[in-house]
Amino acid sequence: MLESNTEKMLETERPTARSPLSTTAGRGATAPGGAKTPAHSKPARRTTAPRGTKRLGTMAVTGGVSVLLVEDDPDLQWALARSLTIEGHRVVGTSSGDGAIAVISQWPVDLVLVSSRLPGMGGLEVIRQIRDRYSDVPVVLMTSPGDGDLRTGARLAGVTACLQKPFETEALLRLLLALQVGPALLS
Repeated sequence: MLESNTEKMLETERPTARSPLSTTAGRGATAPGGAKTPAHSKPARRTTAPRGTKRLGTMAVTGGVSVLLVEDDPDLQWALARSLTIEGHRVVGTSSGDGAIAVISQWPVDLVLVSSRLPGMGGLEVIRQIRDRYSDVPVVLMTSPGDGDLRTGARLAGVTACLQKPFETEALLRLLLALQVGPALLS
């Protein structure tokens, strides 16, 4: 059993005042800009994908994937996990490289998203250890600006793709779709 501080199931909503993903619920609520939502207003109509599919950005794909999210910034981890779960994917998050190795050894994943800078075991070492044990799992490295040398090392370690922070959620969803269609397209 994993310790609760190394594995968090992130399928619940945790809105915060400063989160761009937080929503205003209910009628007569105050919107982020301070404007009041009229009590008589109807909720926005939600469009749905065809039965048996999940929304992925502006495209629909069948099913969702299991994602291991390794990010030490709790706000970013929550925002990414929330975006992915909204799109129908299953997410387990951890804030350390050691936690990532513990999770992936006990929970089968379809994709690993790992931050380049982690406390303890860094992102490159996480990639190497995952590649040694699970060579077929796509690994996406989330880098910071100025990590050019790190991206080169990541390619040598076997990373599937890199995303430079900050990135739009749509970029992550497009990458996820490309990985579902075929990782060979990214080479």
